[in-house]
Amino acid sequence: MTLRLLLVENLSERLIPLIAERFPNSQHIRLLGLGGADDREIWKVALRHGYVLVTKDEDFLLLSVTRGCTPNRSAV
Repeated sequence: MTLRLLLVENLSERLIPLIAERFPNSQHIRLLGLGGADDREIWKVALRHGYVLVTKDEDFLLLSVTRGCTPNRSAV
């Protein structure tokens, strides 16, 4: 199973081409047109589309405690 990563705004979208071979079909939140989106909306997008969130933001840690993990977390 290939992990699909979703990078959030505190990481550069320039990373996508650098990880594309190892993590095909990964995306950046800005490239999906969701720049500035609320953390909960980003969480929903990750769940809906099977992405694993990649972030430096501790707010997503709190979301994982209150809402459970995003898809494929156990495979990381």
